[in-house]
Amino acid sequence: MRRGPLLVLLCYVLWGVLPIYWKLIADVSAYVNLGSRAIWSFILCIIILAALKKLNQVKRIFADRREVWRLFIAGGVLLINWGSYIIAVNTNHIVDASLAYYLNPIISIVIGFTVFKERLTGLQWAGVILATVGVGISIISYGQVPWLALVIGLSFAVYGALKKTCHSESISALTVEMTPYILPLLVFVTVMFAKGQAGDASLWQLLLLPTTGIVTAVPLFFYSTGIASTDYTLAGILMYVNPTLQLLCGTLLYGEVISRAQWLTFLFVWAGLICYVVSILLKRHTGQPAKK
Repeated sequence: MRRGPLLVLLCYVLWGVLPIYWKLIADVSAYVNLGSRAIWSFILCIIILAALKKLNQVKRIFADRREVWRLFIAGGVLLINWGSYIIAVNTNHIVDASLAYYLNPIISIVIGFTVFKERLTGLQWAGVILATVGVGISIISYGQVPWLALVIGLSFAVYGALKKTCHSESISALTVEMTPYILPLLVFVTVMFAKGQAGDASLWQLLLLPTTGIVTAVPLFFYSTGIASTDYTLAGILMYVNPTLQLLCGTLLYGEVISRAQWLTFLFVWAGLICYVVSILLKRHTGQPAKK
């Protein structure tokens, strides 16, 4: 592999083993974890931009009012994604988190069709239908919607759609995205600690909180650096390394049991993903969307 795809793959691997990190600090309140992640990500992004002498990029973004507001909204959606993901890991629902990222491309296809008026191929429609049937199996089997998986997957897809309308570089954009939320989150985290409501964390777990910025910003830096020289089709296929590793973490490391209904859900979603991957490979081969 060339350097670009390797960096993108490294990003997906790091995201895939992220549950291990969040489990290390699971005794810290999920809300404090979320606030710490945003605060320390913001600080680390500033440090990275300063080291690369790219702080002027942030200034240029703030000069574009429409871009700023889009990034502010994207930041709010990203916080929902981060928070729901942390809650999933802390409550032993890593398998649901992995399902979310398997569902993500299918949700993105639907958003592309409804919001961006993109034409879907027959294979893509088949993928959407199969994934929908898979989610339906969970609803029928358990009598409830797999909310965590849907919130994580939908929020990430909406975040991607919002970013599609922006043109700022990843690290600079993340800095701006977090800007309006940093002060409220800083106050919130401080109050939680002052009231003794930050969880039952040990000292070493609290000392790990600043590293939440590292596990957030570093993979993003790898992705933003590598994606520039990586075929987007290849990047899309490599992305499935992420949920696969999450699924393995949940089942092999933390003993989460996948029920028969969940296996059926995964099988339908995986079948939908196969349709998706084949459709983008056909598009790449022919230079145009596959015919219906």
